[in-house]
Amino acid sequence: MKIRLVNHTPDQQLFRFAVETTAGLEGWESHGVEPSSTESVTMDLAGNDDPVAIHGVVDDQLTSEMLFEDGGAESDEICPYVLFEYGYVDEPPSFQVHTAVDCDW
Repeated sequence: MKIRLVNHTPDQQLFRFAVETTAGLEGWESHGVEPSSTESVTMDLAGNDDPVAIHGVVDDQLTSEMLFEDGGAESDEICPYVLFEYGYVDEPPSFQVHTAVDCDW
């Protein structure tokens, strides 16, 4: 699963996140993101289990989002990706779930 970490603040931030699959919670990952920048990461999921939710923490603030409620995850034509943003106009951290037809971003 592709995740784009977006830090809108003037300070470096540590983004921590974990994907929950039909088999349970995958391990937590941590990535430091420089001020006013974006970092793209790929999280490999174990087995053939579908992702159902993503959980994250930035600056001691928690957020969660359901994923692919129809049960469909990746296919050959459509690839899911998640924006994990923090610091946009004093908003708490948030996830935005998208799909793309181009899997090579």
